[in-house]
Amino acid sequence: MHHLIRLVAALGLGLLSAAVIAVQPEQGSLVVGVVPYNSAPVVIGQHRPMVDRLRADFGVDVEFVTAPGFRAFFDAAANGNYDLMGMPSHFARLLQLDRGYVPLVHYESGARSMVMVAAKGPISNYAQLAGKVLAVPDRTALATILILEWLERKGMRAGRDYRLFEATTFNAAAIAVERGEAAAAISAPAALAQMSPETRAGLRTIVDSGEFPNLVFVAHPRLSKATREKLKQSLLSFVASPEGKIFSEATGFKGISAITPQMMRRLDPYMKETRRVLGWQTPAKAKQ
Repeated sequence: MHHLIRLVAALGLGLLSAAVIAVQPEQGSLVVGVVPYNSAPVVIGQHRPMVDRLRADFGVDVEFVTAPGFRAFFDAAANGNYDLMGMPSHFARLLQLDRGYVPLVHYESGARSMVMVAAKGPISNYAQLAGKVLAVPDRTALATILILEWLERKGMRAGRDYRLFEATTFNAAAIAVERGEAAAAISAPAALAQMSPETRAGLRTIVDSGEFPNLVFVAHPRLSKATREKLKQSLLSFVASPEGKIFSEATGFKGISAITPQMMRRLDPYMKETRRVLGWQTPAKAKQ
């Protein structure tokens, strides 16, 4: 029995509540999960055209779910709650190595991890973060891992030289800077593209980690090879459709391409820290 973590948006009140609902998957159904890189209503709304395409291509009921946070999403994915899942690339590599999950495609816009500060503020370099607050989208996000490791190499350690504020999403981290609750925030280009023009205009980059693979869609190994290939082709054809092009422009993800083994192996240097922040103890057995 699957335990699907759904986020229910009480839009009239502007509130979000999380509920764990036990369901028995029906024969021929497909459960798709995507990491909560933004608020639940935004993630669900943006992926509705993709869900419609999968429903049409497979002729089955498609359930789309997300989770209260990155860690909750990873736990649900590792527990086998999803058939197809869009997740940060380091999560995808970890589950590929340790559980045999199968990477299919990735969003073409390469992800970058950046430290953003107030555009008109006094901070111009990382050293000036000393004694300040750095807002992060989630402690387990690859963007966070990359920046914290980069700062550590520069002699700046979280908890000692600066404080962390976990804001749960990229948008919330940026807003913390806008409101003066944090001196800086970790962000990424795709996340910035989905923010309001006013929020983007109020931010300036002082650190850029360089490019790494964006969200990767992986299939649970219980799916047959034929089903996995059909999912891959469905996602690739979706992005070439009129609806897919609108989706790409709205999200800033640009497009969808097949993921290669070389791309996945590029994530291996981050597996030790990924396991540490997740408390993940399973030994790696790499699949090429």
